[in-house]
Formats: sequence, structure tokens, C-alpha cells
Amino acid sequence: MTRIAYVLDAFPAWSETFVLNELLEMQRRGLEPWVFALDEGEQGVSHPGVDEVLPRTAYLGPRAGGWTGLLEASGALLTRPGGWMRTERWARALGPPYPWLHRATAPVAKRLQALGISRIHVHFGGPALRWAVLMARESGIPLSATLHRYDLFSRPLPELRAVEEGVDFWVTVSDFNKRFMTERLGLRGEKIEVLPCGVDTQYFSPAARVEVRSGKILTVARLAEEKGLFYLVEAAHQLRTQGHDFEWIVLGGGPQKEAVEDAIRDRELQGRVKLVGPGNSADVRRHLRESRVFVLPSLSEGAPISYMEAMSVGVAVVGTDVQGVPELVLDGKTGFLVPPRSGRALAEKIGYLLENPGVADRLGSEGRRHAVSNLSLRVQGGKLAGMWQDSRSR
Repeated sequence: MTRIAYVLDAFPAWSETFVLNELLEMQRRGLEPWVFALDEGEQGVSHPGVDEVLPRTAYLGPRAGGWTGLLEASGALLTRPGGWMRTERWARALGPPYPWLHRATAPVAKRLQALGISRIHVHFGGPALRWAVLMARESGIPLSATLHRYDLFSRPLPELRAVEEGVDFWVTVSDFNKRFMTERLGLRGEKIEVLPCGVDTQYFSPAARVEVRSGKILTVARLAEEKGLFYLVEAAHQLRTQGHDFEWIVLGGGPQKEAVEDAIRDRELQGRVKLVGPGNSADVRRHLRESRVFVLPSLSEGAPISYMEAMSVGVAVVGTDVQGVPELVLDGKTGFLVPPRSGRALAEKIGYLLENPGVADRLGSEGRRHAVSNLSLRVQGGKLAGMWQDSRSR
């Protein structure tokens, strides 16, 4: 069986169902994914399928090397001095923290070889990528990496161009991202593949026996600055002022929870906007099936899976015209896009859909067709597996 090692910053995570779904899809394809995570992630994550992956999950942590790593590094220096020294020189050229990480990754690289891992893949260009490039260099196993949003626009590694030598190819989730990677970060366009993460269109599907609640609005998002949640509160205030009857459910947790709760109280919207905390995939699907409109007021986005899940269930979406979103949400066909930082613009489109359920149904049906044809997890997983295969045959 072909074994793939996923190196991740944390696993499992409430907001990264796309990683779990990709792991499960590769498993369905007859591959055997193993996870090497730097952190144990969040407590209580209960997404369906996570228990299937945890038995093949190892946690590295900041002290994974320790004395064992030093001994492994010494052994590698004695048994294959040429290869070890080449990696060591590369690590020193990259600068801190790579020389230390080279020692820490020695036992991990040895374990990858013992497992017969044929490919290393990383999601996000953060700390896990630093570990992975050295694990790949030390073990001789090819490496690919998917870059998303914050790891490009907010906190890109300053040494991305330098580590590109150790990356077989990059994957990113939109053409906008690819242009940013080449024009702003200086990465090589010929090494970049564009592939949005997929959605399980069988699991996230409409349900004939579930009645849509005419005034229910749903947002699924991490409660963080880039999600624009204060504009959500402003849009809710506008909708109430205009006389709309609605209930707005927000699924998610994050650092801005208390600030958003304060904004809801300041606008006296406690009975209209409800922060219900993080939810698993079953919670998201249930709420989507009951909702008339899905809303994401983001200030920055790559290609968020929450849009894909909403369209796959057949819910009309209202989002912001930022970065890669127009490639995912087809304005006027699968939903509406408005300028970011405008609660008034959000309220206008949401109110229109609440008043015109026939339009919302039409947009939702088009969104479902678009998701099945272009964003299916099975299709996207097959494309990624094909990229791995093509890379081996080059």
C-alpha cells in the first residue's frame, strides 16, 4: 500500500475539516495517510472520521529531537556522512531555526523511511513546512505543499523562496493565490498547481424532509479579525431596522468571541444573532439544511470550504468580493458578492433573498450543480493524487 505522510501544524482542528476530508479521501483511494503534527490541536474535535486517522498520527512537538535526535543525527553522520552533511550545509545556509530542526527531524526522517513513505505533503506554509523540508531532504522522500490564505497574505515565511528548492511542487487554492505567489513572493510559476480543496457533495447534500426556516441565516467561521464579523453585526442591525424577521446563527470559536458578543449586546441583537460555538460536520450540515442564506463577511480569503459546503447543500450565499472568492462564488449565479467592510451592502443582499425565496432557491440550486461539477472532494482528491503520480514520473 502506498503511504503518504501529512505534516501539519496541528491535528485535529475544528476549522480544518478540509484536511481531515482529504485524508479520508486518500484512504478511500487505497492510499494510507499518516499524520505527523507539531501540536495536538484543539480539544473535543468530533468531526466524523477523525477516529479513523488518529491511530496513524504522531505528535512531534518543539522538543521532538532531544537527545534521541542528537544520537540519530550522530548515527546518520557516521553511516551516510555525505548526505547528512549536504542537508546540514543547506540548513545552515537557511539560518535559524533550520540547523536545530535538522537535528530534531533526524529520527522522524528515519521513521518515514522505515514506514516506506513515498510522499510528504504539507498543508499551510508555516512551522510544519520548516520541519517537512528537512524531513524530505534528510529522507530523500519528495515533498509537496498546499498554501492557503494566512500563510500567503498575513504571515508568509520570509524564507519561502529559499526553501522552494526542497519542494517538489506547490499547490494553492485559487488563481489569485498563484499570481500572489509569483508576483509578490517570487515563487516559480511552473512549480505551482491551482487546486481548491474539495467538498464531500454526498455528505453535504440537500435533504428533502428538512424544512428551510424562512428567516434563518448561517455563518460558519473562525471568530477572527479576517472574517469581518463586526460587519456581520452591522448587517444584522440594518436588517432589524428594515423590519426583517430573522435568526442569525454563527458557528465557530476564536479570539474575537468576547468582542463580537459585546458588539451584539451594544446593538441589542442578543435574540437575533447567536454565537453557538464550534460545531462538527454534522452540526454544519444540519444548520445549512435549515438555512435560507449563508453569509461570510470576510476581509481576506483564499477559497474557504464553508462556501463549498453551503453551495453543496444548495444554500444561496452572500459573501465579499475579496482575493480568491470570485473564483468560487459565481456572483449572480450561485450567490451574491458585495464589497468588504460594508454591513449595509451585506444587509441589502441578505434582505433581498429573505424577501425573494424563489431567487434564493434558484441560486442554491445553481450552487449545488457548481459544487458537484467542479468542487467534489472525489474529483479534487483524484487530481491531487494524479499530481503526486505525475511528479514521480518526471
